[in-house]
Amino acid sequence: MIQVMAFEAFGFGRKAANESSSREIHTEKSMLQAADKGINLLSSNFEIEGENNIKEAVRLRTEDPNRRFMIASSHISNLDAPAAIKAFGNDFDLLISASSQNFTGANAFLFRIAGKDNFTPLTIKGPKGKPSGVFNPEDFAPIVTQSAEGKTPWIAAHTFTESGEMQEAKIGSIYLAQKTGSYVIPAALEMRGGGSVSMEGVYEMTKGALNKGEAIYHIGVPYKPEPIDVSIIDKVMRAREQGESVSSEDRKLFSEVLGALRSQAEELGTTIAQLLPEDMRGVYGNEDEEFEYKHTA
Repeated sequence: MIQVMAFEAFGFGRKAANESSSREIHTEKSMLQAADKGINLLSSNFEIEGENNIKEAVRLRTEDPNRRFMIASSHISNLDAPAAIKAFGNDFDLLISASSQNFTGANAFLFRIAGKDNFTPLTIKGPKGKPSGVFNPEDFAPIVTQSAEGKTPWIAAHTFTESGEMQEAKIGSIYLAQKTGSYVIPAALEMRGGGSVSMEGVYEMTKGALNKGEAIYHIGVPYKPEPIDVSIIDKVMRAREQGESVSSEDRKLFSEVLGALRSQAEELGTTIAQLLPEDMRGVYGNEDEEFEYKHTA
């Protein structure tokens, strides 16, 4: 049986949450400006669908300032994070969690303008530096800390793709939700009519700037996943990293918890996909099932 975790078990009491609620909550001006630059560069128009769900998240936070939130998004455009900043930035203090590869190259200007303190890198482990999607719990420690201090993390539910279609959701976003005790706000950016959804390289940047598309940012209902005690994930991954043996009992529990995280990630992926038109849902294109979640305090 998967063990239920308590938010306080990670050492985040009411003091940190109350301190964050005593200040005005919004994203730094530099980030808002950087997001506007990216949006204006590659889109002719920006619309938000589901703005009422932002209001619902604000209502939940007002009802209990100790509640934490995170945004889990599809990642089929380099404008996904700027769109989140533009949509949520006046109501939430965003922290962008991105692949370490995205801190260089064409995206670097966003980080220079906004300040790297507002971005947290996620490492990539793969042959020849290629993205592998390998899960590294150590990446999430600073995000968990900053969430406790009042930041709202944005994280991609799947690895970045230029295919224009969603990929299979990974467990990282759900793992983060469990570590922080957060409500998850599903989100997806739809780009229509433009020449590029990429900011990777001069050609793609120029193509997008000359043929701007319409950006529609879809926001789903905030929900809190059923709690899972993920401490066994940290324990086993740390043991493997250090070359230590893992008991059969721990291996069994690890598999159970990993399976539960994958199940919740699949549900999250389906929920995000349903925000998008069918031709952008990718691996979730044939999913008709709608998932309902219990909101737990």
